[in-house]
Amino acid sequence: MRKKSEILARLAELEAVSPEGTEDLFTSLRQAIESYFVGGSELSEEVKETIHHVAMDFWDRKTKFEHQELVPSFPSSGFPRGYDDVTVIFDGGGAWEEMMDTDLDTFPSTFVQEIPEEGGDEGGGEPVWKNPIMEDWTARITASKASAVSAVKALGDFCGNGSLNYGIAQIFEELGNRVEMPDRQETADRVYISGGFKAVIDEFGLDVLVPSYLK
Repeated sequence: MRKKSEILARLAELEAVSPEGTEDLFTSLRQAIESYFVGGSELSEEVKETIHHVAMDFWDRKTKFEHQELVPSFPSSGFPRGYDDVTVIFDGGGAWEEMMDTDLDTFPSTFVQEIPEEGGDEGGGEPVWKNPIMEDWTARITASKASAVSAVKALGDFCGNGSLNYGIAQIFEELGNRVEMPDRQETADRVYISGGFKAVIDEFGLDVLVPSYLK
């Protein structure tokens, strides 16, 4: 996952090669980036709940019983975005990679000057700098924060729903003893490290528990 500091550093590089008078465009884009990386209670709660569901999904899939034939099967397709690595959800609507891949030599040519429409006796105003690419980045980044929160929820819902029949089976079926199951650290690695949740928690400053041995 791209860090805010990395993205802002790239933005500074883009600004350094841009025409004079384009500062307002960069201010708008910088504000969108800053706002995107504000965690907040809504994202914290969704991540917290989703971590629980993802952990149970992993734990349940890895646990085997003496009478495993009585355990309902888990979904094997239709995995939502972020199932293996939640950080892919937080891509700024694709803007981060586009910013990183933009050629500094050709970027200045993406700016255009527009003359405001004539009005009154004074005629047209001073030329105004526009950049459709930057305006598109700003709009996508702004919209993608809500989409990311929704995607985290969808991931949690998928994992939670997948484990429901498993939980019912544990209550009502004679499954016998557990013959195989993951340990805590294996589960923590799947969720927080390879699953990306620690990176999200750290980058967004979320109020979500990280196991003491992973801090």
